[in-house]
Amino acid sequence: MSSSSSKQNQQEKQASKAKNDATAEEDAEAKEDPAGSLTETAECPACGRRFVGDYCPGCGQAADPSVSATGVIGGFFRELVDVENGFWPTFVGLTLRPGKTLQKYLSGVRKGLIGPGRYLLVAVVVVAGTDQVERWIGTEPPPVVRPYMTADGKKEAFEVALDYYGLVGEQARILPFLLLTVLLAFGLQALFRDRFSRGAEALAVGSFLTGHAILLSEGVGLAFLGVRLSGGPPVELQFRAAVVLVAAYAGIACWGCFGPGWKAALKGAFGGAWALVELSSIVGVAVVSTAVWLASAYPDAYYAFDPGGTQVGEFLALAGVFSAPLLLHAGVEAYYRLR
Repeated sequence: MSSSSSKQNQQEKQASKAKNDATAEEDAEAKEDPAGSLTETAECPACGRRFVGDYCPGCGQAADPSVSATGVIGGFFRELVDVENGFWPTFVGLTLRPGKTLQKYLSGVRKGLIGPGRYLLVAVVVVAGTDQVERWIGTEPPPVVRPYMTADGKKEAFEVALDYYGLVGEQARILPFLLLTVLLAFGLQALFRDRFSRGAEALAVGSFLTGHAILLSEGVGLAFLGVRLSGGPPVELQFRAAVVLVAAYAGIACWGCFGPGWKAALKGAFGGAWALVELSSIVGVAVVSTAVWLASAYPDAYYAFDPGGTQVGEFLALAGVFSAPLLLHAGVEAYYRLR
């Protein structure tokens, strides 16, 4: 009897507590709505919770997720650039205080910073959009449109392969920049082994540096837009100038992030320049390999250096020259890992 009585008392207490909670909730709603009118509630389409307001307090779903053309287009640009929370502060920080901005991200303070992957994507979109606008106004030449896999008579295989990969770079802008990011991350991780706890941190720094170097390079190109519009000769950022720009920026950023001291700046500059050299090596090996394949598989349409023969041996030697920086990097990395 005592046990059943105890259970009954416990149930009565729970019922009384639930009733008091409901009364308190009603009193709170009455205070928020002193006029005594009924507050309209919405049901979350995602989790089913009823709430008052524009967004569900449980999952963040909008109360009325309407779809419109302006909302879709505006949402694309807003999510891409993240204007409200990250892109412009990150851009200004990487321009004026690159070392402190990178330190802030690596220390875990991400508020006000856009993600490194999105920053790189924005940079690629800016470059592609700027080049397209310059083509429309006539200051940028159109991409190569010559035939690649067929030819009327024999054509030089190396030239065709070079044009082919140039077109690939035009159509898939993100690929060379992603490759440059990975190469820069590998180089920075090797040069600053004691400053990165994980490889992902080096990849994040590489993404920030690559994306911002791309934007800086595009800014330098736009600085000469007036010369091209006035009918002057086209001014292109040559490879050597790009190496100097990327190396200088990487050196300044690493001096501020991993310094102070000239060693950190020198390591960063070397890592940026070497990443561009390795990117050129990979492209060179790919071009030479494609040329060898064309000259060997289609001898009636393509030749290597002399229309009278294929000279595949010379191509293989050229591929070895292009692959030298990659082999050197692999050898140094193997030495440090195996010693």
